[in-house]
Amino acid sequence: ELGGGQLIVTAPMTERDRLVMHVKQGQRTSDDFKQAWWRHCAVLGGAPGAMDPDPSKHTLESLQHFMAAAPDAPLSEEKDPEHEQLVQHVKQGQRTSEEFRGAWYTFCSDKGTQKNDPARHDKAFLQDFMASPLVQSARPNQQPRAAGGWKGSDNRFAPY
Repeated sequence: ELGGGQLIVTAPMTERDRLVMHVKQGQRTSDDFKQAWWRHCAVLGGAPGAMDPDPSKHTLESLQHFMAAAPDAPLSEEKDPEHEQLVQHVKQGQRTSEEFRGAWYTFCSDKGTQKNDPARHDKAFLQDFMASPLVQSARPNQQPRAAGGWKGSDNRFAPY
């Protein structure tokens, strides 16, 4: 019961609702799954709503067809302590070293991604970065940069 005497009644989930949730979760947890979903949408281009990447706009049949061939994706975003540690290490390196931050952006760019938030990458990607020669040449233990971060920086990756 909510304030004002309102009662919320939820309907049972349909198969379509479950598939919509699965596709959305798969897109959040796996780049392969997300790419497969976008390809599925492009192939179905002529059907109403099929080009729309929002799974809730797709028919049950479209969702079933996709899931029959979809790559595996974790059903939940369980926290992996090793992944979290790698994320924190990369973030700390970015905060304390211009060279380290530049190495991270270069690595991401070289791998064909514009996702620069370490938390948005899987553990293998972060491990590859940490083992790369780019990191070996960076000096991650420099003094932290001055307050204001990006502004006034001559870093080629600065957005301002």
